Formats: sequence, C-alpha cells, structure tokens
Amino acid sequence: MTIRTKLLACVALLTLAIFALSFFAFYAMKKEAQLANSIVADRVLPMEQLKVISDGYAVSIVDTAHNVRSGAITSAEGASRVKAALTRIDDRWNDYTATELTPEEQRIADHFLSIRKQADEGVQQLLSLLESGDGKGLETYVNTRLYPTINPLGEDIAKLIDLQIRVAKSALVEGNAFRDLLVEVMTVLAVLSAAVAAFSIWTVLRGVISPINAITEAMRQLAAGQIDLAIFGEGRRDEIGKMASAVGIFRDNARERRRLEAEAEANRSTRERERLERERRQAEEAAEVQFAVETIGHALGRLSDGKLNHRIEQAFAPRLDKVRLDFNAAVERLEDAMGHVGMNAQAIAAGAQQIRAAADDLSKRTEQQAASVEETAAALEEITTTVSDSSNRADEA
Repeated sequence: MTIRTKLLACVALLTLAIFALSFFAFYAMKKEAQLANSIVADRVLPMEQLKVISDGYAVSIVDTAHNVRSGAITSAEGASRVKAALTRIDDRWNDYTATELTPEEQRIADHFLSIRKQADEGVQQLLSLLESGDGKGLETYVNTRLYPTINPLGEDIAKLIDLQIRVAKSALVEGNAFRDLLVEVMTVLAVLSAAVAAFSIWTVLRGVISPINAITEAMRQLAAGQIDLAIFGEGRRDEIGKMASAVGIFRDNARERRRLEAEAEANRSTRERERLERERRQAEEAAEVQFAVETIGHALGRLSDGKLNHRIEQAFAPRLDKVRLDFNAAVERLEDAMGHVGMNAQAIAAGAQQIRAAADDLSKRTEQQAASVEETAAALEEITTTVSDSSNRADEA
C-alpha cells in the first residue's frame, strides 16, 4: 500500500469518525428535543387545558349558580359567565383533542365526551333559568341537579390528568433511558474515534515519519562518506521504497566511484595520471587567471578612485606575474609623472606668486617715483620762477 493510500485512508477514517460523531450528536439533540416537546406539548399543556375545563365546570359554572342564588350577581351576569365558561371549555377541549392521545386516553376522553353531552344539557337548563330569572327554579336546580350534573365530569378529568402525569413520567423514564443509551453510544463512538486517531497517528509515525527519518539518516551518512550501510525500505513498493531505491543508487554510485578510484590509484595508469594532471592543471590555471583578473580589476578600481599609491603585492602565478609587475611599474611611473606635474604646478604657482609680489612692488615704486617727479617738477618750476625773477632783476640792474 502506498503512503498516499495510507494517508488518504487515515484521513477518510478520521473524517468518517467526525461525521459519525456529528451525525449522532445532531440525532441525539433532535431526539431529546422531540421528547421534550412531546412531554410539554402532549402532556404538560393538556394538563393545563384539562385544568381549565375542570375549573370551567367546577368553579365558573357552579360558583356562578351559587352567586346568582345568593344575590351576589344578577341573573344576566350569571348567564354571561356561564356562556363564557362554556366557550372556554369548548376551546380547551378542541385544543386537548388535537394533541396525541394514547388508546387509554382516547377511551377516557370518549367517555368524558358522552358524560359532557349529558352535563351540557343540564348546563343549558341552568342557562335557561338564569336567562329567564327564575329564582325559585334556580334554587331547586342548585339543590337537586347541579352537583349530580357536574361531579361526574370531574372524575374523568381527574383520570385524564392522572394519565397525563403517568404518561409524562413514563416518557421521562424513556427519555432517561434514551439519554443513557446516547451516552453509551457516544462513549463508544468517542472511543472508536480515539482509536482511529491513535491508529492514524501510529500509521503516520510508523509508515511515514520513521521511514523518512531512517532514509534521511542514511543520506546523511552517505554524504559523510559512509557507503557501507543498509538503507531502510529497499524492496518496498511504496514511495518509501522508491526513495530508498534512489538513495541506493547514490550509494551504489559512490561505491562504484570509490572502486574506480581505488583501481586508478592501484594501476597508476599514465593516461589517468595525465588526465588528472591535465584537469588539475586546467583548474589551477583557470583559478590563477580568475585570481589575476579579479586582482587587476580591483586594482584598476582603486586606481579609478585616485589611489595612485595602490600596488598589487600578492604574487600571481609565474606565467602571469609579469602582468602584475608591469601594472605596478606603470602605476609607479604614473605616480611619478603625477608627482612631477604636481611639483611643476607648485613651482608655477610659486613663480606666479613672486611675479604678483614683484608687480605689486613695482606698482608701489612707480607711485613713489611719480610723487618724486611731481616734487621735482614743482622744484624746477620754483627754480624757473627764481631764475626768471633773477633775470628780470638783472635786466633792471
């Protein structure tokens, strides 16, 4: 059986158990509700209806007759009360007969109905006396016919009420028995559900988790290099067997590879050594080239960032180390050239500074010489004036 089938079977059993519990719980709730409704609707309410009927005859009609005879109420009021009582009695009797009646209850009800017809005739006579206001006839009726007419009804009403109580108790006993049965069935279903759950868990642990853990451990040992191991589940026809077969293939491949390696190591074939050496050399060369490219790329990145003092210190492979040396030499020359350029720029800056200072000094001297020339011109003008004056005076002399 496959794991998929096992898991589906476990899920189906659990679902069936849950469905059975839910169905039986709803069924139990429905039956209990029906039983409660039956007790209330067919036993409790009928007792209330029978009590109204009994009170209608024994209280309303009888008390009304006595009240009219004693003068407490008028004949018209008494007739109205008797009619209202007869209406209530008819309504409650119709409600009562509409409920579910047992055979015994139906027999008593039929007997009550026959007596009631006779009683109603007597009540109608009472009603006629009340409507006519015949006090003397009412007195005679109350003393001779009232109780013989009403009392037989009370006996059947009492029997019906006792029957309702007895049937209600019987229904209660039946309900308690049914409840006990429900508890037993629910207990059995709960135990079966727990058993199904335990079986499902056991199936999952034993049929799925344990085999997978065993295969996982085998794969871990195989990855660690342990190839002489037995794999759990080999030969099974389910998914565990397929996984075990796949792991077995890896194990067999590892064994075959180790055997080939052992044979290669034992034979030390020249071709195998050359092939291995060539592959190793190719891998080394590829790694060396990769390292050189990455290192030069990093150095160029540093150079592009303006780091002219960066050098590749770690040596490359001998056949590639000339590239490193050429790069370092080129960067060194570039650094020297940039150093000379910097020095020349500094010299030019210093010469420009000196020229600016000399120009400033020359400007100051030119201003001073101009001032001296102005003073000399003034002095010459004074001398000229003096000479002119002297010449004039000489001419005068």
